[in-house]
Amino acid sequence: MVRLTRTGEGLYLQGQLAARTTVSCDRCLADFEQPLQVELGDLLVYPPGRQADPLLSVPETGMLHLAPLLREYLVLDIPSRPLCRPDCKGLCPECGQDLNQAACEHPQPQIDPRLASLSSLLS
Repeated sequence: MVRLTRTGEGLYLQGQLAARTTVSCDRCLADFEQPLQVELGDLLVYPPGRQADPLLSVPETGMLHLAPLLREYLVLDIPSRPLCRPDCKGLCPECGQDLNQAACEHPQPQIDPRLASLSSLLS
């Protein structure tokens, strides 16, 4: 729901926008639906000046085209590293198996004895 309120400087746009988009998980590369939730609160200036952002101004015709502005808000809400779930295990670096579906049967790699003491930091 979006509400426009007339002010002395133009129109104040406020409301909430909810949408869903399909993104790929950053760890396992599976596609999933990502919910997006955006809070709107911007002043659309009128009359548009030379310094005004075209997306945040009311054109002389008075016809508002909010699609570009709303698209920017939604694109900014998409996470930079989306995860299908917080505990996603990702892909096996050896064979590419999705570790969320099944475990791999690869032998454990040999650790250089000089670096073996550092393996305690991983647990």
